[in-house]
Amino acid sequence: VFSEINSSYDLTASQINLLGFSQGVHTATRWFIRSMYHFDKLILCSSDFPKDADFAALKEKMLRSELFYLQGRNDRITTPERFVTNLELLRTNGIKVNDIYFNGVHEINKEAILKLK
Repeated sequence: VFSEINSSYDLTASQINLLGFSQGVHTATRWFIRSMYHFDKLILCSSDFPKDADFAALKEKMLRSELFYLQGRNDRITTPERFVTNLELLRTNGIKVNDIYFNGVHEINKEAILKLK
C-alpha cells in the first residue's frame, strides 16, 4: 500500500511516521528496519520491544529518524516495569529513544500522540 501511495503522490514535503501498537510493535519495528523508505518517526506504544531486532541496522536508520516509545501508567498488560527494561535494552544497544508516559491503560493515547514533535 505504501509503495502505491508513494509512487502516486509527491511525499517529499510530507512527514511520514510509522506507528506500532501492542503486538504490532514487533511488526512495525521489523518493517522500519528492513524498509527502503524513510520514516520521520517510529512511534511504538504499549508493548515489549523485540529483543531479536537487528540493533545495528536500527541504529543506522535512527540517524535520520526519531524513536518515540509510549507507555500507559496504568497498563496492566505491558507494565511500567517491563517498559523500563525495554528502554534499557534500547539504550544499551546505542538507540536514542524518547520515552513518554501517559495517564492511561493499554491503548493508543490520542493526547500523547498529538504532543509528539
